[in-house]
Amino acid sequence: MATQNHSGSNFWMDKAMFNNQGQDTKARRKEDLMKMVSVRRAIANFVKIVTGEDYKVKYHAGHMSYTNGKTVTLSSDCVKEKNFDAAVGLALHEGSHLKLSDFDILKSLSSYIPTDEATKVVAKYLRNPYISHTDRQESNMFRQADNVVQKRIKTLLNWIEDRRIDYYIYTSAPGYRVYYKAMYKKYFESKIVDEGLKSGSFRSADWDSYMFRLINLTNSNRDMTALKSLGAIVQKLDLNNIGRLKSSFDSMTLALEIYNIIEAAIPPTKFEKPAPPKPKDPNVIIGYTAKGLPNGITLDKRTGIMTGRSQDSGKYKVIVTAHKRNKKMKHKKFVLVVE
Repeated sequence: MATQNHSGSNFWMDKAMFNNQGQDTKARRKEDLMKMVSVRRAIANFVKIVTGEDYKVKYHAGHMSYTNGKTVTLSSDCVKEKNFDAAVGLALHEGSHLKLSDFDILKSLSSYIPTDEATKVVAKYLRNPYISHTDRQESNMFRQADNVVQKRIKTLLNWIEDRRIDYYIYTSAPGYRVYYKAMYKKYFESKIVDEGLKSGSFRSADWDSYMFRLINLTNSNRDMTALKSLGAIVQKLDLNNIGRLKSSFDSMTLALEIYNIIEAAIPPTKFEKPAPPKPKDPNVIIGYTAKGLPNGITLDKRTGIMTGRSQDSGKYKVIVTAHKRNKKMKHKKFVLVVE
């Protein structure tokens, strides 16, 4: 049975919500559905409250909640679990993106990234220095690297921007703090996150490990010694002073700085030098020729096998020659009788 957690929501939600154990199953489901619709509307209304505008809010069956700058999409899971405070926190969070974030920066992300970043990734992780690459292969590697760089910086930007806007609402509207605390507890202080932070996992010098440790920095089980330069990243972030970031452009600038710290901490791909090709056996036969064959009989120059049928009767002195790689030859003489 789902645990109800809506201490903040009690101020505006009917105390009898979902307290209908005395009804029969069909009636209870119908009433639950009606109340759920009401709760969804109430939660969505917080987007309007924080933005001051009437943005469209919709729910979907996925686990992610997000906004594209025009519409807020919330996961229906948060309401199904009856964790209404966390759901309100999500609505406030996505609404604050609409109010405070510059979505044009995200749309033109590539224009903010130095042009040589993709080139660095190709040289560090993708291009094998021991082999030659075609122009097409080079182009594909650069395209792959460019996508990787943009994806990583976008993830960093989103996370930093989340912390910036959460801090703004948390400090400017103290009445909403209970919702933000519930949201952070659900998504960043879960048992799975706790176990991951305390385990031996996510301690390798790779992007997955750095992002897991970074995204869950607000969890009390964070380990600053888990990865190289993690302390430097935390110092650069300075979450206690995140209010210094006044715009999405500030978040982008910081994302690029942290990207470079992480990149410097991750070792390059180790390419093995290909083994030299084995010398070819000079005695290997590479072909055959023949002399003296009657009409209708042919020799396969690759296999040395004779095939065909001749209408010319008689005895034929045939010489088959095997040609070796070292240019030496081996002859075989025989008499071919055609009756």
